[in-house]
Formats: sequence, C-alpha cells, structure tokens
Amino acid sequence: MHLPRLFKCLSSFLFCSVSISAQAYTVSTNSSHIPVYTTNGSQSDTQAAINAAANGDVIQLPAGSLTWSAGVTINHGVTIEGRGVSSTTLTNPGTSFSLFDVSCNHVQTHITGIAFKGQYAIKVGGSYTTHKFRISNCTFDCGTAQGILLQFLDNAPGLVDHCTFSAGNASEMIHNMGVGPDNTAGWTNDVNPGSASAVYIENCTFNKNPAVDQYFWGTAAIQSYYGARTVMRYCKLNYCHIDQHGNVPPLYGARWWEFYNNTFYVPPNGNQSDYFALRGGSGVVFNNHVSGGPNTGSGQIQLYSDETTNPPLCGPGGGIFVNGGRSFSPVYIWGNDPSMTAGSTSSNVIQGRDYLVSSTQPTSMIKRQLTTDNASTKYSYKPYVYPHPLDDGSTSVFGPQ
Repeated sequence: MHLPRLFKCLSSFLFCSVSISAQAYTVSTNSSHIPVYTTNGSQSDTQAAINAAANGDVIQLPAGSLTWSAGVTINHGVTIEGRGVSSTTLTNPGTSFSLFDVSCNHVQTHITGIAFKGQYAIKVGGSYTTHKFRISNCTFDCGTAQGILLQFLDNAPGLVDHCTFSAGNASEMIHNMGVGPDNTAGWTNDVNPGSASAVYIENCTFNKNPAVDQYFWGTAAIQSYYGARTVMRYCKLNYCHIDQHGNVPPLYGARWWEFYNNTFYVPPNGNQSDYFALRGGSGVVFNNHVSGGPNTGSGQIQLYSDETTNPPLCGPGGGIFVNGGRSFSPVYIWGNDPSMTAGSTSSNVIQGRDYLVSSTQPTSMIKRQLTTDNASTKYSYKPYVYPHPLDDGSTSVFGPQ
C-alpha cells in the first residue's frame, strides 16, 4: 500500500504539521492502482509532489494557464501529466532555467499532455547505458522568437513522440548536447547502428514561424553536438532542416545519426537551401521526401566540414576514435526523393570516401563504430523497431490530431 510520506515523520510532529499546512497536492489512485498526486499547478507544489512520490507514480497538473518563475527537478521515475494541450498551458517567461530538469537513472520519466510556451521547456540528462525518458503528446511554442525548446545531455536514450514544435527564424528547437564540450567520450565508446541507445524523435511536427517567408533562415528542428546520437523518423518538418554540428577544436561534433521517412514541406516559392546540413559524424539518410514548393532554393542533402583538415577529424564520415584519431565510417544515403540531391561544399568531404549515394540500400556497408571494428568490418543496417517500445500505443487526445 502506498502511504503518504507524512508517516515517515511521526517522530517530529511539529515538522510534519508545518509540512502539511504548506501542502496543496492531494493523493489518490487511478484505475491501475497507481498513486496520483494532483497539484494546484504551482512550481512549489509540483516540486513537493515530485519529492513525495515514488518511482512509477503520477504527478498531475490542473487545467489552466500556469507560469513558473523557476523550474522543478525530477530525479526519479515519475510521470508528469497535464490535462491535455488544449487545457494545461505552462509558460517559461525567461531563459535562465528549464521548467523541468530531469536527471534519473534506471527508471523511466515521462512528461505528457502539456502545452509549453516560451523557451527551455525541458532538459534531460543521464547515462547512455541506464537512463530512459519519454516526452509525448505535448506542444512547444516560443512564437516568432529564436529559441531552444528541448535540451538533452549525456547521451541519455529516450523517445520524443507525437509532439509539435514551433519557433522563429534560425531557431534550434531541439539541442542534443551529447556528452558536452571538451569531452571525447562520445567518440570513444561503442555505437550500435539501429539500437535503442539514441535520442529518438518520431511522429513529431516542426514549424518555422512564420511559415511564409522569403527564406527559411537556417531554422533547425534539431542540432546535435559533442558525440550525440540522434534518430529522427516519421516526422514532418515545415520549412526547417536537420543540422548535425561538426568539429571546431576544441569542440567535438555529432557522432551518429539515422534520418529516415521524414517529410520536408516548403511553402510555395519558398527558398530552402538544404534539408540536411551534415557537418559531423556518420550515419544513414534514406527514404525522406519533399512536399509543397516549388522550392526556389537548392534543397540539398549537404555534407560539409567546419574543419580544415583532410579528412576532417569528426566527419562527415568519421567513426570511432582509435588511438586518439578518427577512423573511416562512411555516411550512406539512399532512396530519397530525386530533388533531394546530395553534395558537398567542402573539398575535404569527398563522395565515395566520406559519403556514398545510391538508389537503394547497399547490401554491404563499412562500419567503424565499435572498438572491435576494423577497416574490413561490414554490416547490413536494420532500423530499430517502430513504433519505439516506449510508445505505449496510447490514443490519448493530448497529442496533435
């Protein structure tokens, strides 16, 4: 039986009395007999409920428009649940904190059913071997401001699904920060293509705001750095692109990515110079599509380097670091719409060496992503199971319809 935490304090009646008088949340159980902490929607009451809850419990925010002047910290596996994006709105009025700062291992944290306004809605950090998270059926909107909406740290694996993002020119709506600057760990540990060890973004919609503009201004749905691992699939990108950062010493760029079955929309006579800006790391890009237009820009899959070395230390086409240096692990590109031509604007990123383009998936692909791989290691790429296992198949009305 799940007992209120006040029973832990019976030895100090005075302390407990103060705690109870300040407490606004109530505790009940849902149909699955899981404790539900229903808060008054304030930052302080939500933090108190999180602190009192155990792994697997639910923290529920009320309907209404809420604004917090500080964030909350989540360090164990709870579900934060709003009453739906049409009912619960949570605003961050500043840029100095995240509304939810999630840091927990071994157990799943889930945030769902909230319409976020402003920047820095959620920050998630945790070990790439133990951490799990899910963010589902939420909306994120910072208007026409240039903004960052979600941040991921330490290569924690998890899922963002059935969410909608809107932000202004030159925004980087999602930041996948890998293991952080000045840290090569994201380049020395193993990556298994098609595995769960990545940030997965699927069935989401990304909007540049305003959508009707002379140019897309490099607006990014996601930007990845510092050994990050990212998978984006089955998403719609309205007048924005996917950007994977390269290496500008002493920084280290994105390590591994898989981008497939996404659709890029360009408004009539809009100008979008690229759908992908791949500046670091390696991975696969396949079965992506374009709608709308006509696009007056080049609309390319661009591979280029921010480095001057040839070949560039962190790619494109860079694999696991071996003895302090890069190994070759080419980018493979196939089956995308014919208008999505692949090309390089850097003389040190070379087709046939650093990236390979084909109409169908090659049957044998070079891979240098594991410490046990060598120059002769080949693999046949297979996508991770879809939908992601963290997606419980809910038909929740919280999400975009």
